[in-house]
Parts: sequence; structure tokens; C-alpha cells
Amino acid sequence: MVPSEVISFMFCGVQWLGRHSRRRTRPIIARFTCHANRDKVWKLCRNLKESKVNAGEDLPKGVQDLKKNVLVPAMKKARGDPRNKAHVSGDKLIINKKAYFHYNIPAWWLPSNSQDQEEEQEVLNASATDFTDNMPDG
Repeated sequence: MVPSEVISFMFCGVQWLGRHSRRRTRPIIARFTCHANRDKVWKLCRNLKESKVNAGEDLPKGVQDLKKNVLVPAMKKARGDPRNKAHVSGDKLIINKKAYFHYNIPAWWLPSNSQDQEEEQEVLNASATDFTDNMPDG
């Protein structure tokens, strides 16, 4: 991409995040008006690996948690088999060109329950039991 192409990009808005600090640079959020320009930037992001500049998506907190706790661990398990090609795209796990959402990932690729998750489930089950015990009959 040549600099004249970059100058012609149209943005819907660009915002700085966080507070001004002398110690570090502030990240920005850029919203593109043209999907093609956004795609050009994403394709060229791999060229930034050796630089101090990086790019990432601004995803909602729920999707970030889903990726961190379910999709990425499942992707790593799937990649354990050399026959599988897996990657995460947004809120989907794609394995061998088939898309899975968090609710339909096959069980053998799901992360195993940790001790914390088991304790959390026990607390939820206990509170549900307490709720049903206080219900009037009838």
C-alpha cells in the first residue's frame, strides 16, 4: 500500500482512549466508512509484527470473555490434532472450514472444567435449590 492510498481512507470517527501520559502512547479506535479500506488494513497487519505498532478488534466484553474462556482453549485443543486447521473469527470457532458457535462446539474440543468453574457451578446449584425450597406448594 502506498502512502497516497492511506491518505485517501475515509473514517467515520477516530478516538483516543485513556488518559494522556508521558510514559506510553494512547491507543485509538478508528471506525472506517468503507469496508474495503478496513480489509486492506487487516491484511497488512501481519507486516507490523516486528514494529511497535499493533492492531486489534474492539469487541464487547461478553465476546472477549467468550473468546478467552471457551473459543481459544477449544481452538488449541483442536490444533492438537495435526489434521485440524482451526482459528477464531469474532465469536465463532472455525475448524476445517466449519463454523461453530460457543453452544455447538463438540465436547471433545471444549476446555475441561477447572476447579473454579466446578465451585461456581456448585454455588449456582445450591442457590437454585434454596430458591425452590422456599416456593409455596400448589
